[in-house]
Amino acid sequence: MEYNLDWYKSIHISRREQEVLQLVCEGKTDTFISVQLEIAYETVKDYGKALREKFNAHGRAELSAKATALGFVDTEKLWTCDSYQLPLKNEVDL
Repeated sequence: MEYNLDWYKSIHISRREQEVLQLVCEGKTDTFISVQLEIAYETVKDYGKALREKFNAHGRAELSAKATALGFVDTEKLWTCDSYQLPLKNEVDL
């Protein structure tokens, strides 16, 4: 994916937006993020909306792709054992 980097250089996000963005890119749910950061669920939704507007993204997947490609997230934390867990065998309907 290629983006106009000049336009995206002007994106400024707060520390809290960075925390939310990292967790979104790790695939965490809004409920998980609200508990993890000890903020209201609606506040997480507001941060998500603000971040999608700043990155001109139409959803979480596009936001994650753009933020990752532009270096806004710590890619070392993406798709590690800590951030993704397969369901146990007895939790899967066969």
